[in-house]
Amino acid sequence: MELKPRLSKSHQRLVTYLKLRGPQSIRVLAKKLEMTKMGIRQHLHVLRDQGITTETGPIEQKRGRPAFFWTLTEEGHSLFNDHHSTLLTELLEDIRNTTHGAASLDEALQARQQRIQHEYDENLSQVGNTLSEKIQAIASLRNSKGYVSEARLLPAGWLLIENHNPILSAEKYLQAFIDSDLLLLRFLLSGLATVSRTENLLNGQRRSAFRIMPV
Repeated sequence: MELKPRLSKSHQRLVTYLKLRGPQSIRVLAKKLEMTKMGIRQHLHVLRDQGITTETGPIEQKRGRPAFFWTLTEEGHSLFNDHHSTLLTELLEDIRNTTHGAASLDEALQARQQRIQHEYDENLSQVGNTLSEKIQAIASLRNSKGYVSEARLLPAGWLLIENHNPILSAEKYLQAFIDSDLLLLRFLLSGLATVSRTENLLNGQRRSAFRIMPV
């Protein structure tokens, strides 16, 4: 995962963990990052003063007292490179507003979808044919493109999680026309699994997630 060069190594580790795992308590952060609670607290306060983290809570726990959790702010999420998505969104809007723009945009989106599917399909042709191998390969490919992906094996099926979207602004605009990621996964896993979206960054949720069920 690539962060804009602004933070110390300790702060990068902390921000990256919050990006991957969402809101966390100081106790959990100290354990997972192998730091003292005091050290974690000091780092979080520095990041809070920079507008990168914020404290929420208290939140009821199954055991013990209610706990306060720390999470990234919008500024914190913006530290992760966005691949010029704002510029892309503006260009798409300009195309749509030209004469015959809506039809041209639809044609361009269809061509983009086919290009992406071909690119991923070519990469997957180099791995095994099992569902597990394909899902792991997809997660690796998505990671290389900045989506911060991970594949989790469930008691029944898989969950493909994407903790970041490097072209978030553009995809918010595009999803009104086409759910590109869902179509891509269904194409790549056709005949092996069904795919449904369970969470969506574009709708303001913390991450995107897809449930993959073997057929």
